[in-house]
Amino acid sequence: MVKFEVIGKITKNLITLELKLWILRKKKEIVKESTVKWLNTIGIKEGEVVIG
Repeated sequence: MVKFEVIGKITKNLITLELKLWILRKKKEIVKESTVKWLNTIGIKEGEVVIG
């Protein structure tokens, strides 16, 4: 019975980790999209290089 509990905990931890990584990736995509939109609004198209 103890063996199953350990396997269950490990599985639960892996699922939790996968979810956290997925959420992080989604956040990165959202940040990238909003940055691109913001750059477009100030007149810089995606792929243009700005040299200060």
